Amino acid sequence: MWSCCSTKCAKWTNLSMATLFVALGISLVLEWEKTFQRIINYELSVCSEKTKGFKMWKETPIPMYLEFHMFNWTNAHLVAKDSGIKPAFVDLGPYVFYEHHIRDNVTFHDNDTITYLNKRLWHFEADKSNGTLEDVITILNPLVVIVANVIKDEHYLVKRAVNFFLEEKGESLFLHKNVRELLFDGYDDGLIDIALKLNISGFNLPFTKFGWFVDRNGSATYDGVFNMYSGGNDIRKLGLITRWNYEHETSYYPGECAVVNGSSGELWYAPHDDKEVAIFSPDMCRFGAPAYMSYPHFYLADPGYIHDVDGMSPNAELHATKMALEPSTGMPLHVKAAFQLNLLMSQMEGIDVLAKMKTTMMPCFWFAQKAELTEDLSVLAKTILIGKPAGVYTGYGILGLGILLFVIFGFITYKTGWKTASYRKVDIVDASQHDG
Repeated sequence: MWSCCSTKCAKWTNLSMATLFVALGISLVLEWEKTFQRIINYELSVCSEKTKGFKMWKETPIPMYLEFHMFNWTNAHLVAKDSGIKPAFVDLGPYVFYEHHIRDNVTFHDNDTITYLNKRLWHFEADKSNGTLEDVITILNPLVVIVANVIKDEHYLVKRAVNFFLEEKGESLFLHKNVRELLFDGYDDGLIDIALKLNISGFNLPFTKFGWFVDRNGSATYDGVFNMYSGGNDIRKLGLITRWNYEHETSYYPGECAVVNGSSGELWYAPHDDKEVAIFSPDMCRFGAPAYMSYPHFYLADPGYIHDVDGMSPNAELHATKMALEPSTGMPLHVKAAFQLNLLMSQMEGIDVLAKMKTTMMPCFWFAQKAELTEDLSVLAKTILIGKPAGVYTGYGILGLGILLFVIFGFITYKTGWKTASYRKVDIVDASQHDG
């Protein structure tokens, strides 16, 4: 009888495994990073409801907080009587709100974009705040300066007519309102009805009560209709806004400033060598009011703005906008966006409360939006970071094992020869025929 030789089997099995391991190792080393990156790019995109990126974007999982600091105008009654006195302010707060985002009416398009509405909800966090929503703040009367700004180019007689309505309604240069009214609840003012009845060309108040964030809490339509790239075809375009309210440009700014572009602020891809990033904010495109944005306390602004009022203390640590992005995926690790809203109080003949005022940029409030990566998202980020090099290193390990098996094959071949006998003859004796 003939039986298989174990030496030859071991040698050729070794060669087969060595070939397999080397081929697999080379494939992992050469292709793993590209394959892994394609998978990550797909999962980070929002091109499908099935991607991880879409599920996180559809209803933001990262806890966000909006901190308001209100500027209390402490000497308003003195300035109203004597324009030579410098307005003085005290920074009150923060008044902290938990912020949650939900995307509504999401529609996918063939050009790698999606259209959606952005619903934002805010809830006051008393334990994180320094003060209550009932705190009373003295502010520059927003409606007076808004109406005055609208009629600034009108005939003097029009200004006097508006002045008559201002006096009839008892409007003054300043007013006292609590934080709740100034932010989300709003307050009634007879001047709003009058302003709407004036029917001045280009003047359209989108509210019946005034408040900086009135009608916004829980509204899906207030922020407008957004169209942005989903990142499905080109991950580098992920989150870039291409249209707002179905338009590529807005009517609020001239030239390039009118173009709708930049990130939505929540979806990012790795900026790589970009020296700057752009953010599109619909909050910058409102009303036609003489409202201007700056960093808090006029940080990095012309010193003249700080000189014109008392109470400003710009501080880079407190007032700078900072954002940390994971460099390979663009995932935001920490975000702090801080901005200040200011109203321009302009001297204006014909409007008595403004006739003797010095034109001054008046701070109203500043806010900081903060968000940090949660623990579960942190684990996801670490997995992404580890996954790419881990696959390559595994490839090198498998390749090394394959090379080792080739060495073993060579050693066995050297010791036994290339044409080792494959079979040997075995004599079998029939015990029944054995006589003893």
